[in-house]
Amino acid sequence: MRPNQHCPRTSAPAVALLVMLLSGCGSSGIHPVEGQVVWKDGTPAKDLAGSLVFFELPEKRTSSRGSIQADGSFRLTTDQENDGAPAGEHTVLIIEVGRKSLGGPDSSAIAPSKVDTRYATPATSDLHATVKPGKNNLTLTVEPPK
Repeated sequence: MRPNQHCPRTSAPAVALLVMLLSGCGSSGIHPVEGQVVWKDGTPAKDLAGSLVFFELPEKRTSSRGSIQADGSFRLTTDQENDGAPAGEHTVLIIEVGRKSLGGPDSSAIAPSKVDTRYATPATSDLHATVKPGKNNLTLTVEPPK
């Protein structure tokens, strides 16, 4: 810049908006989501404690995740712990964690799954949930393996 050349002026509201957007203030599009995973008969899926629940929203390229607690409850995280998930129709995945080895000669056999494995991939999961603006309390009904 030359010594006597002036910088272009920017309006104060435009600067304030830019600062808010860069700092994460304002609406992030993420809404609180908590809920419970239950079996088809309505009882809490306590045996899935420690497993993971994922809410996939391909059109927004987002994935929200949570850990299933001892009572079958969960809370979702997208960017910050327990912040929730974006609004929309999500494909839900349930991923079992900590399945034990059955031992044996090759030590590759693992204990049977507690939940139907169709919930493990987006291509086969028929479990869906709608996240709406505001607080969401959802019930996810799953089945054991067939």
